[in-house]
Order: sequence, then structure tokens, then C-alpha cells
Amino acid sequence: MCTDCGLETYSYGSALKAGGFQIRLLRLHPARPKEADIVVELRVKNEAEAPYEAISWCWGTVPPRHPIRIRDENGDFCFKVTKNLEQALRRLRLPDKYRTIWIDTICIHQNDLQEKSRQVALMSEIYGRAQRVLIWLGDEDAISRRAFAFIQDHLLLLQKFDRLCQESAFDEDWMSLIRFTERPWFSRRWVIQEIALADQHTATIFSGRDEITWSQFSEAILLLDQALKGPLNLSRLFARTQDVMAYSTRAAPALGAIRLIRATSALSRKNDAAAPRAGRSLEYLVTSFTMFETSNSHDIIYALLSVSSDAFRLNPQSGSEMARDELLVSSEGPSVYLQKLMLEWWESHTAKVAFLVDYEAPYVAVYRRFISFCISNASPFYKLDILCRPWAPEPGATDEVVPSWICTMATSAHRLVEREGVGKRLVRRNADSLVGMPGTLRYNASYKPGPTTGNQVFRFHESVSRSMFVKGFILSELETLELPSQLGNIPPEWLKLVNWHNRGDLPPEEFWRTLVANRNHNNEEPPPFYPRACREIFQDFVDDTLDISTMLAQGSTIITEFLSRVQAVIWNRRLMRTRTGFLGLVPKNALYSDFIAILDGCSVPVVLRKHFKTKDDLDLEARDDADRQQNAVQYVAKQLVARYRERKANRIARAAQRAYESLQEHAPKMTWSINLDKTNIDASDSASKARDHALAWSILEPSQEMTAKSHVAPSSVKARSSTQDPVALENETNLEAIANVRLTTYSKDSTSVKRSREPDEHEEPPSMKRPKNSQIKIDNPVGQGKARQDWYWTLIGECYVHGMMDGQARQFQRESRVSCIGDGIFEIR
Repeated sequence: MCTDCGLETYSYGSALKAGGFQIRLLRLHPARPKEADIVVELRVKNEAEAPYEAISWCWGTVPPRHPIRIRDENGDFCFKVTKNLEQALRRLRLPDKYRTIWIDTICIHQNDLQEKSRQVALMSEIYGRAQRVLIWLGDEDAISRRAFAFIQDHLLLLQKFDRLCQESAFDEDWMSLIRFTERPWFSRRWVIQEIALADQHTATIFSGRDEITWSQFSEAILLLDQALKGPLNLSRLFARTQDVMAYSTRAAPALGAIRLIRATSALSRKNDAAAPRAGRSLEYLVTSFTMFETSNSHDIIYALLSVSSDAFRLNPQSGSEMARDELLVSSEGPSVYLQKLMLEWWESHTAKVAFLVDYEAPYVAVYRRFISFCISNASPFYKLDILCRPWAPEPGATDEVVPSWICTMATSAHRLVEREGVGKRLVRRNADSLVGMPGTLRYNASYKPGPTTGNQVFRFHESVSRSMFVKGFILSELETLELPSQLGNIPPEWLKLVNWHNRGDLPPEEFWRTLVANRNHNNEEPPPFYPRACREIFQDFVDDTLDISTMLAQGSTIITEFLSRVQAVIWNRRLMRTRTGFLGLVPKNALYSDFIAILDGCSVPVVLRKHFKTKDDLDLEARDDADRQQNAVQYVAKQLVARYRERKANRIARAAQRAYESLQEHAPKMTWSINLDKTNIDASDSASKARDHALAWSILEPSQEMTAKSHVAPSSVKARSSTQDPVALENETNLEAIANVRLTTYSKDSTSVKRSREPDEHEEPPSMKRPKNSQIKIDNPVGQGKARQDWYWTLIGECYVHGMMDGQARQFQRESRVSCIGDGIFEIR
């Protein structure tokens, strides 16, 4: 019972069905007085039914406290919504007729995670089929009214554009438009797909009583972008805020709106019949729109699936399709070779790859699936760059600690901060990422392709559920570490490390190239004047920190270009030298005991830290190893039985066919009937059996055989054809014994034998014997080398090593014969 309205709390009926297109629609009752109670009905709709409008809005963080009435055949019930949604329903309610709308917070049972997963998988269809998308940005205020009036009365009149930029009388109008874009809706990640999938000619923005079409608003924001790039007097516009930061920092919210409109315009549909033109990969979208927020950690990825070029949402309960990564991770699944064949078929028959939507899964498991997806779809030489590219939200104080292979926004170059009087602004807190955006190859340090699929780096066992297994080698160990660059400035100790004492000389080449990471702003080879620019900025340098921020405001264009590049590279990084003499830059939290590693498929070197496993870790791994080997042997044996039976049946069938043809030739008038029921072969199932048999023989070497002797009750042996060879009968019986009895294994800490299946009271223990030269081939959990290691690694971050960024590390490894720690396999946690 609700204490506010006295009604019983609304309870959802049966969940929406899995499969097909089934949604709830909200029927909003009309009312003329604005203060009248909000009354709605919920109706389940299927495909090709009544038209509806979809609402795009911002949930916010305020708990729902405002009651509305949901009416059904049993009367009225209470449902609590936020103040923002209550205002939207009052504004969108018609005075004299019903309005049918879809709104996520009511039309989806938010506490039913299975239904939520299914409905989120349909989000692209929900917004794509909507007759119109209604964008609710909150109630009106003085800023929104002025922004709407400025757009409609002035900004869209292009002949006035130059005057609007030049005359100070319009400064408050420009500021109102910029501040309007600071509303929470513009930083919400879900709006990207909601607007991209909408018909942009009919989509409408509402702010209280004001409204404007999305197409008009988009034009206005792009004109704002044009004004901020040149004609608009920025120093005059922001003089009242006394904000002396760079343009990209001052106008960060406006830039967020500009980025949103550009992205949605590129992805939007042309008309009702056209599908969104998704041109960016899921990895690109997730790592690009990091300033767009979500209230749920899962939605960092799920909110962008519908508009990506290489993924689509998969309903986990539909049963009609299987995600590619899910297809290839079954513990009783096919061999690696057959997995590759299945993968090739999958990719050749699908334009996109399914990504499972599951809100019941822990968010770390969802992030692991995303990284696996990115590795599977990236180009070979930068498959592992996702490990160095910030994209995941920073965990809160009470959240689970994420593995180090999930790169959080703690290492991002910029972040939004609240500044008094001017709102949220974008400020730098770290250097730019060395790997850049997805699809670009700035460096090629590994000079070797990475893993083919994400399933090669993850193992789905309890002991390694938070581990990633990657190949590579140790390049060197950190020996000397200087202080980090605070605010992008250069500490005096850095010059001592490179032995640059005479400032009249050009700087050491390794030093100035390290300061700019051997690239200019366009990620090209640095221009020839960079050494001279480096010398000039140090001409008057004394033994104190070089203040780059001050010099940026005073230097020439050439000096400014060099300094801005230096600042973008060194901010919060430490200058280091390795034991082998390499100079470079590492994250500020690197330590002397850390190692520089080259990972296959990662375009830049990384810093790794070694940790030794606890006894509990090792015991859990030992149990997992034993279970994995038992399951593998049992699986192989079952496939051998099936393969042997089919070969026997085919042999009998061929002999019978030859006999039949021979008899027909000599006695054509006779009729023969061949009954092969005893062979237990179903012709309709031949394709699936052939597949299963291929699985078994792809795991065993072609020349290998496996035999066993076992006491099996006669009743367990099926009736055979009288033509069967006695030796073959014995072999099949032995194979069946292997298939039905799991191997005995030895405990790690004891010599006693443990059986995974206790024998029956009157059953003799089966004897299993492997031929002398026989060997079962089982995939090693780490790919090669030792099955288990007593240590693991944590990823500290990417780094720059001068002279080792474009394949030279491979040559150095060969020439110096650097031994690979961990047999070339790193278990990263």
C-alpha cells in the first residue's frame, strides 16, 4: 500500500515472451488540467500492431518518489516515477485523446533481469519502429527559453551568422546555448542509439512548453561548432567566467553535444525503410564515447550494440541463435582446428557478430566478453591494443576490483570536473594514449600478429576466471626511474639521466625523440626542426622544473607546436632507463622491479609486474587441471566410439551394396532386402555424426590409437551383426568402457588414488591400458610451456621505449638471445 496515494503497488503480470517482437506499450489517458492525476494503461503488443511514439529521456540518480496510476481490469495501482518523468508525462499528455508511447522505465520490468536482457536486445527495433521519437530534456528555465529563441529567431538565419559572432550583444545568447547543452541528457550514452535509430525529420526536442525538431537543433549545434572554431570572439565570450583554459577545455559540454550530433548523423537512417548506416566498430564506439555516462556498468557496452558495424544484440533466451564467442567456449566443445572452421563459416555468413546481452552476468564477465570480442575482430597487429586504451568506468569504493587487463578511465587523458561558476569542464590528467583510436596503427612494436580469437586468451575455469593468457617476451627490466612529469612539466633530473650538460648543443636524439614519442601531432615522423626547438626551450633553463604551460602562452608557433606535443606525451609519465640501456617513458606508478614486455598483437610495449601465487591459488589450479583432463579424455573416447561405429556401418553397407549389385547382375529377377537395423545407423543423422566424428579425430593424431580392457556387463553391450569381426567387437567394448568411466587421477598433495565415479558395489574396477606409443593430445591451459606457473603478472600500462617501437625488439631478441620469461606465456590478472 502506497502511503502517498493509498493505492496498492503495481505488480507486473507474466513476463514478456522470448523470441519475436513483443513489448509493452503505455496508453496515456487524456486530461485538460495539468494538475490532474496521471493515469496510464499497459498493453502487450506484438509485431505489426498499433503505432506508437518512443521517449528518449534521462533517468538521473534521484530515486522515484512521484506516484502515477496504472489502470487494469482490477482497478488502479500505484507506480512511482522520478520527478523528471512525471513532468514529461504531464507535458506530453493530450487534452482530448489517448497517446500511445513506449518508455523504458515503465514498459520494461526493471527488476526482472531476464526480461530486461530480452528487451534491451530489441532496443534497436523499438526505436526503429517508433512513429516518432520524443526527446525530453526537462522543464524549461530562463537558459532554455533563451537558447530556443536564439536558435529559431537568429542562428538558423544564415545571413546573420557573421554578425552574431562579432557583436557582443549576442554573447549571452551564445552562452545560453552552450549551457543548455550541459543538461544531463547530452551526456547519456543510450541517447546515441536512440537518436541514430530515430527518423530525424520527425524526432522532436521538448523542454517544458518549448519544442524544436531534432534536425533544426542539429543544424544549430553544428553552427555553434563552426563559430567556436573561428569567427566567435572566445576571449570576450568567456571573459566573465575568467576561465583561461584552452578552447577544448572551456567548451567541453558543447563539444559533447557536437560529437553526439556528428555521430548520430553518420549513423542515422534516411527514412522509415532504411536501416542505420553503422560504420564504426563496437570497440571504436565504446572507446570514443567515454564522456557519455550510464547508470549501469553493463550499459557501457550494451548501449552501443545497435549502432555498431560489427555486433548486434543477442537475446540470451531466444534459443534461435548462438553468439560466436559462446559457440566456441563449451567445455565439451570441438577441437581448436574445428573451432577455426566454425569461425570462418560464421564470419562468412554473418555481416555482424552476436554479442550476448545478459544483465544477470557480473559486469567483469561482460567486460571480458567485450575484450574477447574486440580481440576477435581487430586487425592482427593491434589485437591487444584494447588492453592499453581507456574505456571502462573507474570502480567505486565498494565495487569489485577489476583485473588489470581492463583499462579504466583512471588512465584517460582527460576527465570532466565541476568548476565553480562555469559547470563541468574537460581537464587533462594524463598523457595521450600511445595506441590511439581503434583502426589506427601508430607503432608496431610486436611485429607479430596477435591471437586469432578472444577465446585463445581466456580460459573458462574457476582458478583462472580473472586471468588472461597472452604470448610475448620480456624486453628488459627497469633500472632507473625519475620523478613523473607533473602537469606536463619537465623535472631537472630528466636532463641528468640523458647526460645533456652543454645546453648550447643539440639535445641527444634519444631524448628529444622520447619527449615526443617519435611522432608529431598527426602521428607522423617528427619534423626536422624539433631538435632545434628542444634546444631553444632549454637555453635559459636552470636546475628547476621547466614550466611548459607558461612557455605555451609565450612561445612562437613552432615552439608551441613542439611543446604541446611534449606535454601530451609526458604528462604524468616517468622517464626511465632499462638494464639494457633503453630510454623511455612509463606510467607514474611503475616500480624498479617491473619489466618491459612485448606482447604479440600489441602495437606498443607494456609494463608488467610479477606476483607469486598463494597456496590456495595453486591448489585450485591443480583441481581444475585434473577435472579438465578427465573431461577431455572422456570426450575423446565418446567420439572414438561414434567414429568406430560409423566406419563399421559404412563398411557393412558397402559390402552389402556390392553383394546386391553382383546378385542383381546374375539374378535380375530376384528381389533382395537388406536390413541394417543392427548397425544402429540413422541415415538422417549422418551429417551430425560425421561432424562429431570429425571432432574426435581432430583431437587425436591420425596415427594414434587408444585401446583399453575393461570388465563390462554383457547386458551393456548392444547386439551386433553376426558378420562383425571378434577383434573389432572387443575394441568397441573397450572404447565404450572408456567413454563411461572417467580416468582416475592423483591428488596434488597425496599419492592416494581418487575416483571421480565410485564403482557399483558388485562392479569390479575397470582396468584401462594405453598402448605403448599412444598419447592423447589435450590443449594446454596456457597454450605452451608449463601447464601451470607459480606466478602471474599485472598490467601496469603502456610505455614508450626509444628504438623499440617498430619491430626492432624482435631483432634485438634474436640477436641477444633474450630468454622468454614464462615460456612465452604471460598470465595477466
